[in-house]
Amino acid sequence: MTRNAAIRPAALFLVFGTILGACSANKEVSAEAPVAGASCDAVRDTATTDPAYRARCTYGQVTPADIDRLRAFALLKATLALKKDGFDQVGWTGPYEATLGTSTRSGNSAVASGGAPVPPGTPGSRGFDYIVRGWKSQGMTVTQVGAHNVSRLIPELRRQAGLASAN
Repeated sequence: MTRNAAIRPAALFLVFGTILGACSANKEVSAEAPVAGASCDAVRDTATTDPAYRARCTYGQVTPADIDRLRAFALLKATLALKKDGFDQVGWTGPYEATLGTSTRSGNSAVASGGAPVPPGTPGSRGFDYIVRGWKSQGMTVTQVGAHNVSRLIPELRRQAGLASAN
């Protein structure tokens, strides 16, 4: 057996191990929304000094059940981001109306393309936006109103989003 022949299996093992490791690391949540034609993300909110993410989704024609799944998915993505940042408690405000454009605004209604007011998160709306904040338990002197334990919240959001459970 030549030296090159001995190296090839080891190199293949290293390449496949790296690929499998990358897939396992991304197993926590898919990048794609659980509803066709929807797009969701969680982006660090730089407008505040406290740890906060904007959990946003935009969508086309969806049902109310799809919107519930998208809400859970968006909150899941932000919760996972805050967990990665070291926070074990989260809370949120919203949903606020969001549009397919780049700007978002908060409020009780928005004007859809037909000109009629549309409540946030309804099928006639085209998106929503949450503000999700994180806290560390050891730094909390008083229980934050609306704070949820990340470890307990993630499986519940996963279930609500219709995603398979992952340990």
